[in-house]
Amino acid sequence: MMIAHFADLYAYNQWANDRLLQVLQGIPNGGTARCCQLMTHILSAQQAWLERVRGIPRTVGLWDTLDIAELLPLFAESHRLWAAFWQNFTADEFGRVISYTNSQGKAYQNTVKDIVTHLVNHSTYHRAQVNQLLRQNGFEPILTDYIAYVRVRTGQD
Repeated sequence: MMIAHFADLYAYNQWANDRLLQVLQGIPNGGTARCCQLMTHILSAQQAWLERVRGIPRTVGLWDTLDIAELLPLFAESHRLWAAFWQNFTADEFGRVISYTNSQGKAYQNTVKDIVTHLVNHSTYHRAQVNQLLRQNGFEPILTDYIAYVRVRTGQD
């Protein structure tokens, strides 16, 4: 049950990122440079956390900026890698403690459950920033709330 819940949260995260990327793709220059920077940061964080959970060296910078055309295939690849992670995941792994060093070089330990929860919340936070920038620049923000995802998933919308 817990695996299904967290896999669903990650599927929501993917759905919300995809919705926002589709809109940004239709706006000249992806909205603003800051929109692209925030979306790159969401992607980079997803990759960094997956690398930490998988125990492989970090390969991405957290505050690089890619343009929208570069982001689309990288988000697709990130989603593919996270989906593969969920396919091989067991309930016992939620409590597994991951030791890692953050981007400032400080060592931490957190459970996989905490990391996945953080990842979804982190993405939500930055998607809200992108939506705020869209509104400030005359574009309609995109509904990326979890309940909207549930409504789409269950055929209510």
